[in-house]
Amino acid sequence: MGDRILTFTMYRFNDKGSADFANALAELSKMEAPVDADFLKVRQLAIDPSLTQVIDGDYLLPVGPFTSRFDMCSRIYNAIKGSAVIRNFDPTDSFWSWLSAWYFNDLTSVVSSDGSVRRKLSKERESPAYIWSKSYKKAYRHRLGHGVFMLHHLGEVLAKPMLLSHPGSMSDYCEQTFARVGSYKEKAVIEAAHSIYFDGEKVLQGASTERRWGLRHLHREVAQCLINYEMHEMTTDELLAFLPASFKNKGFKTWANEAKLSAYLIHKAPNGWHEMFGIPEQGALQWLGDRIGCSKRDLEQTFAELQVLVDNKKDQGWLSTIEAAAAVHGERPLLRAIVSAIVGSSDKSDAIILTSVESL
Repeated sequence: MGDRILTFTMYRFNDKGSADFANALAELSKMEAPVDADFLKVRQLAIDPSLTQVIDGDYLLPVGPFTSRFDMCSRIYNAIKGSAVIRNFDPTDSFWSWLSAWYFNDLTSVVSSDGSVRRKLSKERESPAYIWSKSYKKAYRHRLGHGVFMLHHLGEVLAKPMLLSHPGSMSDYCEQTFARVGSYKEKAVIEAAHSIYFDGEKVLQGASTERRWGLRHLHREVAQCLINYEMHEMTTDELLAFLPASFKNKGFKTWANEAKLSAYLIHKAPNGWHEMFGIPEQGALQWLGDRIGCSKRDLEQTFAELQVLVDNKKDQGWLSTIEAAAAVHGERPLLRAIVSAIVGSSDKSDAIILTSVESL
């Protein structure tokens, strides 16, 4: 089904078509419970000859359903990359609005695991998900146009992790990358993020959280870098060398490593560790698991493993690495560094301490 295609003449909306499309989206967003027929009215604008004009010849355009935004945008891009629209890439071209109308059913249909379909409409003001905004603050939100632009500008490998979402939605990974002013223009930043957070199939768990080594902190480090350096002159390796240790050499700290540090923290402060985070005792373990990207059961298993290491005086495994760091830096500074890392407020001294226990 995913390989179906159709012969397709490329169109764009004329002025009336563009206005009618914007008005139709505005009306649809006001409805409390729109039905399929309401969504179909928007799709029908794309096939109204009084609202469109031909801009290019025939192309073989893919037919949905699509498994992801990447699947949708990459197949569309491959179908039209030889067209004048791609050669003369212009976000203000009403072709992109027309394309949104043409694929409106795919952009607004979410298929659940049980096979049922529900409608989901982006209701942002001025509809930047479907009408390519002239504002740089919203331009990246166009689901089709900017997805195709990423594939054209960055290539499939770098664009893929930002497009692994439902066809009509935008992933946190994409949002955090392109919402940072200037960062998206610097290919080295995107390449660095790709080397840290993407395993070839999926974005690593926790990349979009507030964790100290998460994507948000990467962009904050980049912002600091921009104060003193010309980013466009830096290579990816130079940027990675500038970043704190937790970002380097695919230095993403997995939950397993964090769980061990968390277990050590609770082992040393069993009755008051939750107060270090300013959270109530009830539900604290679940909160911690959510924070570092694992389940409560994962944490409990790690705690049980730690207890075995504590009792075993001959071979203390990864506990000996943590204890060695505590001996060098002091137990209290180590515990503080663990807390700071979990809440995302590490400073340079914390980073130095944690570097010594990056691989447990």
